[in-house]
Amino acid sequence: MKAKDFFVCLSFFVENKIMQIIIDQIEINKNFICINYNRRKDCSFFFYLEALFYKEANINEIIEKLNLLRVSLEYKPLTYIKNLDEIHVGVLSSKKVNNQDWLLANKHVFKPIIINNYYIYDENYYSFEKQTLIPIKINASYAFGSGYHETTRNCINAISNITKKKQINRFLDYGTGSGIIGICLNKKNQKSKTRYIDNDYKAIQLAKINIKKNNLKSQGNIFHSTRERYKYHKENYYDAIVANILFGPLKNLVKEFSLLLRKNSYLIISGILKSQKNYIINKYRKFNFYIYTIYIENNWVTIIFRKK
Repeated sequence: MKAKDFFVCLSFFVENKIMQIIIDQIEINKNFICINYNRRKDCSFFFYLEALFYKEANINEIIEKLNLLRVSLEYKPLTYIKNLDEIHVGVLSSKKVNNQDWLLANKHVFKPIIINNYYIYDENYYSFEKQTLIPIKINASYAFGSGYHETTRNCINAISNITKKKQINRFLDYGTGSGIIGICLNKKNQKSKTRYIDNDYKAIQLAKINIKKNNLKSQGNIFHSTRERYKYHKENYYDAIVANILFGPLKNLVKEFSLLLRKNSYLIISGILKSQKNYIINKYRKFNFYIYTIYIENNWVTIIFRKK
């Protein structure tokens, strides 16, 4: 990732019902880096979002598009106020975040974490001493795919679960982000042919960095999901697919997943809310995907399906 003097952070509350749509709108911006979101106990009908952009981002244009979208969905536009220390419902604020400040903050937040038998850490700040665990090196200067979010954490738990049941020889990390989920599987089974795909070139570059950090092969294994589709899209090929993305695309990808997966294979999906779970389960059952295990944590759902 190219070094920058500072980033720009947008902070605001968004209603549960339109959170997915708002996130989709934010992520299409070419200067978008990452987004963090969580539910506040005192605001059960809202999620609190913090979106990070490169300094070249036109913040006024981003806010204008967000408010136009809100109005089209029959929600009130947000009031924009710069540099607020405390954000309230109905208000959106922006502030500059120094590059170094962001790195130091991540160092504080992204301390080493143990998930199942993986030890996930940033080698720039921490060392690996727990020899009984599998080391996973992830750069803490990147805010997504670090293992701290419930969806990532439970996808890692899910791959640990399925690898106990089946030899995974061909694995697809669909919407790879930092590459952490594919890396975890590949480190456990280095003979596995693991493919990493994403539609964001920044994510692809980030995944390449992290794959190399973990002494795994990136050349010929990581692709742009649209432009290089022919390189990874093979029918009845994969033993398992993980897609830690969003409800919107997951609704529409079931047919593709069905084509890519072999019989008696596994599909792990995450990034959906409890309120969206039954819709996904019912839709995927029409394509012979049956529930194997469900993880629910803080309203976030991760599902392992078995393809019959």
